[in-house]
Amino acid sequence: MLELNISQNNNTYTSAYGKYFARVEYKKTMSIDDMAKHMAEHNTPFSVGTIAGILNEKNQIIFVFLLAYSYLCSENEYYKP
Repeated sequence: MLELNISQNNNTYTSAYGKYFARVEYKKTMSIDDMAKHMAEHNTPFSVGTIAGILNEKNQIIFVFLLAYSYLCSENEYYKP
């Protein structure tokens, strides 16, 4: 879970003095099952199992893309898609 907090810059030695910025505060890490349960509670027609399956599939696809990218980088020294 993430929480955004608004804070004012009080450092007088920067051009950002007096400006407000959003800062992210991490509250906890959610598992895929916890994320699926949370998403299912927010007006979706999908079941918890369907959402968990989609999230698991997304993770597998990202993993394959990262492996392919690292292979291309190691073979070509410099890879530009």
